Amino acid sequence: MNNGDNQRSWAVTVPGTNLSSVGNPLLKSVDVSSFVDQIISGTIHFPGGEGFFKAAAVDWANAYAEKKRIKAVVGKHCRTCEFYSANPDAQHKSGFHECWAEATHVSYADIQKNRPITELYYPVKGQIDKLIKSRGLWLSTLEEEDFEETKAGQGMSRAYRQYLQVFGEWGQAKPFEFDKAVWHQAAAEFTFPLHFIDFEGSRPALPFVSGKRPYSQVAFQFSHHVLDANGTVTHANEFLDLSPGIDPSIDFLRALKKALCTPGQEKGTVFMWSHYENTMLNGLRADLLELKAIGKAPSDADELIKFAESLTTRKVGKETVVRGVRTMVDLNVLAGQCFFHPDTKGRTSIKVILPAVMKSSEWLRSVYSQPVYGAPNGISSKNFPIDGAQGMTWWVADGDGAKNPYDLLPPIFADIEQSELVGEDAVAGDDIREGGAATTAYARMQFEDVTDLLRESTRKALLRYCELDTLAMVMIYQTWNAWAKD
Repeated sequence: MNNGDNQRSWAVTVPGTNLSSVGNPLLKSVDVSSFVDQIISGTIHFPGGEGFFKAAAVDWANAYAEKKRIKAVVGKHCRTCEFYSANPDAQHKSGFHECWAEATHVSYADIQKNRPITELYYPVKGQIDKLIKSRGLWLSTLEEEDFEETKAGQGMSRAYRQYLQVFGEWGQAKPFEFDKAVWHQAAAEFTFPLHFIDFEGSRPALPFVSGKRPYSQVAFQFSHHVLDANGTVTHANEFLDLSPGIDPSIDFLRALKKALCTPGQEKGTVFMWSHYENTMLNGLRADLLELKAIGKAPSDADELIKFAESLTTRKVGKETVVRGVRTMVDLNVLAGQCFFHPDTKGRTSIKVILPAVMKSSEWLRSVYSQPVYGAPNGISSKNFPIDGAQGMTWWVADGDGAKNPYDLLPPIFADIEQSELVGEDAVAGDDIREGGAATTAYARMQFEDVTDLLRESTRKALLRYCELDTLAMVMIYQTWNAWAKD
């Protein structure tokens, strides 16, 4: 609970709560004094050197108290800098750029021009260190010989994407690279209607309901778009349950089964973006098998398990891979194999790929620059337009391209920056889940004493957010399909 603005929050114990009702203790006392002694009396390695722990701690504490800057030492550790802003200005500070400007004695503009080596796409272990020692701190100083492999295997390899990021020459004649052969080979296996799904879930350290383990999976939201053979796009289904104290995972799976298995929808290729959906369905399957083993499974458990197995790929043992009869197709993998745009810096996150595709596609511009989404007789939508508009316009001009559609959404929480909720990661690989907005919102709805108005506004915002995720997949598919025919 919170006692007004600028006041501390506190918890209120539910009447009747005692140690036996809480269950097993969450914490255990462990004597770590010997390890603490080793740390305090030992040395510590930090960017730029090493020293005795006590001396380093005192130096840093004094610098903090005196508001004195510690000399910046840049290197591979800057790759995961939490103070990075892609386009720093007076309103958007960037600790990353401040450090690099101080350490290299160059301007922000030169940092953008020369491109820090930490931006290298998906480096293998030790690659950044090796390149810094041999070439320095900038992508602009690398040589072609630094990339042994150029293009091999199915589509664009990781090394080839690095090569394009560093040496690609882009202009009006060639603004990006798209491998039509890879796309045609993949698309030959697709069957209509096409289904685009996106899940949101949470793995809380402290379960929201009794009987669950720490970090147990909770599936609470999905969105489902359908693209028919005639080009009709429909936001067909959605699910969201924010009810506190309830695990909605089984209802989630039932609703998904109904969405993908009703007459007319029981066939057709199902798309996901990254492996998250596959992982979640495998987790739900494992949960149901465990419930069956202890005699607590729902009556439709076997049907739900069979359904989850039909969509997923999973390992049995160390090597055997089992594929379902309707295994989902990962558009993120296809993005890595067939599409490279310089604005993406090699990355394949959907929130990076979508703006690049919007910028480059005349087809998307011709369709989505009009307020047709959610409009009467337009493209079907369950949550758009917003604020009484007749229809949602997704392609909005911005400089030489289009605005990121995610920036057109109102924030879920006024007290949290949108970029924090998106899970935006400017320099790391694409294995970081981008569902920060939904996970944060779900947790707040479980733990906080929120008003009905805030709960309803959160619900609407999450529905829009997840709907845009699956619409983004549709837009990217439509673009690639159009390019492949060109």
